[in-house]
Amino acid sequence: MLILTDTLTTFDNKVNKIKSLAKKKYYLQKTLKKINEKIDLNLWWLHNKKQKYLEMLAKYPTAKDPATLDHIRFDLRVTLPEQKNFRLHVLTLLKELEG
Repeated sequence: MLILTDTLTTFDNKVNKIKSLAKKKYYLQKTLKKINEKIDLNLWWLHNKKQKYLEMLAKYPTAKDPATLDHIRFDLRVTLPEQKNFRLHVLTLLKELEG
């Protein structure tokens, strides 16, 4: 993914500009907290959207909503993995600072 690579490069450049190790660690921890909140929110949204879709199908078995399904699939296949990869990258940087 080109977008993730650009984002990681920009993020790495921002982290590398911070001189103090304590400030780097604080910034990485704050970023990790934010990305964890985003992942949790995304998972909640996906679960909620899936439940609403299943309830709609239970009421109206012949109804289809391809736009909602496409959005759910996109979040599961693209957005969520990118967020998890970014979290892994931040965790790796934190480990390097501690080790």
